[in-house]
Amino acid sequence: MKLRQTTLIAALALTLGACATQNPITSSSGVNAAPSPRGWAVQWRGVGSDTLMKSEIGATKSLRPLAEAGNMYALGPVSGIKGEIAMWNSDPLMGMVVNGKPTLVRDPDAHGSWLVWSQVKGWKAVPMPNRTLSYPEINAAVDELASANGITDPNMPLPFLMQGKIESASVHIVNYTDDGKPMTKEKVGILKTRFHLNNETVAVLGFRSSRHSTNPGTIHMHARTADAIYHIDEVKLAPGAVLYLPER
Repeated sequence: MKLRQTTLIAALALTLGACATQNPITSSSGVNAAPSPRGWAVQWRGVGSDTLMKSEIGATKSLRPLAEAGNMYALGPVSGIKGEIAMWNSDPLMGMVVNGKPTLVRDPDAHGSWLVWSQVKGWKAVPMPNRTLSYPEINAAVDELASANGITDPNMPLPFLMQGKIESASVHIVNYTDDGKPMTKEKVGILKTRFHLNNETVAVLGFRSSRHSTNPGTIHMHARTADAIYHIDEVKLAPGAVLYLPER
């Protein structure tokens, strides 16, 4: 376990080598953006609720242009709702369920059924509150620490990273089997293969974006372990975690 945790921490360290108006700009390609005078911006194509309730589960955004651009961070579901994307520093990583087991996959030719992304060239480390934090408390801490570091608009889309240890977490990887029928609310829970993590060192990629939060609150987080990428549903984050905000 120590070797796996050391490898994960080293991988995160390599990645640490966005935002303006609340009104997005939509290009002719269907890509939305919140342009930023700070040198980074959050862009997206599609939103989580559209994917689940409007059956927009096909290939919407290719990962290859982001992988080739450098300094890109992105998350969303794999096209077909068949996995969880978490691109770190243009490394196209995905968590997928293979033979019933969580598996880490790298594929620059994959697509997202929806995707939110940002190009960030530098990150600022900020200590999280030194206590056990729940999901809502992490959301509040991201807002408070972003504001304290000059990102004062709580509605501004924001990429962030975290590194730390989780005491426990309920997580899932979407693994939808298409039956040819429209997506419904009843299917949403079925398409998730659920797992539980305990005392696990993780790297977290998140976006604050009300358009892409599928949990209560405004943040969407994917956790990277040595074995896979997971969507975080509920979590107890141990004291000592570090938040990384995009440099202004």
